[in-house]
Amino acid sequence: MNQAVPVSDGWLDIAAGKEHRFAFLFVEVDDAEELKKRYEPENLVNAMETFRGFIERIVQQHGGRLWMWGRFGGLALFPLANSTSAAPVCGLRILLSRVFYDIDESLLPGSLSFHMALSIGTTVYQKGDTGRIVSDGVNSIFHLGRVYTQPGPFLMTAEACELAPPVFRAHLVPAGSFEGRRIVRMLQPLHSRAVRAGTSSWET
Repeated sequence: MNQAVPVSDGWLDIAAGKEHRFAFLFVEVDDAEELKKRYEPENLVNAMETFRGFIERIVQQHGGRLWMWGRFGGLALFPLANSTSAAPVCGLRILLSRVFYDIDESLLPGSLSFHMALSIGTTVYQKGDTGRIVSDGVNSIFHLGRVYTQPGPFLMTAEACELAPPVFRAHLVPAGSFEGRRIVRMLQPLHSRAVRAGTSSWET
């Protein structure tokens, strides 16, 4: 591939057919095969479309776009112009909003479990058909999201966590290594107990 084209003004600088640097946010529903057994196909399709809309809405609010999306999840892109990005905060917003999604939007009973992963890489950007794109960055985030990430967590590469503000990084813990890169995990916000005003509650 050619050298990535610099980005200074977000999506306004992204050109189809050109290689750019992105933060890749991978989101995928857990236990897809079990969901297929439990629910009628039409009901499950509708439920997953509702989930997709939930993710897309938050991604767009943080300057990203859904790019490669299948039945149970996929990839969102955030153009990288400098050393910061809204992508890590977007992932946190999704975590914090999931309880409201389960209550207000989900078409499935109970809580819908999903996992997320975040990395940095380059890829040629294309609208629509992305089937012919060859990208180490895209391959890497799909490997991290589908091979290494367990149900529930939000993982990111050490490089990606540097995009976040310091207060965000305080809630990250080591989670091993994968394909030669250090991985960190976000501590899960706890919703099951009351929290005093002015404090936050996270797993330990």
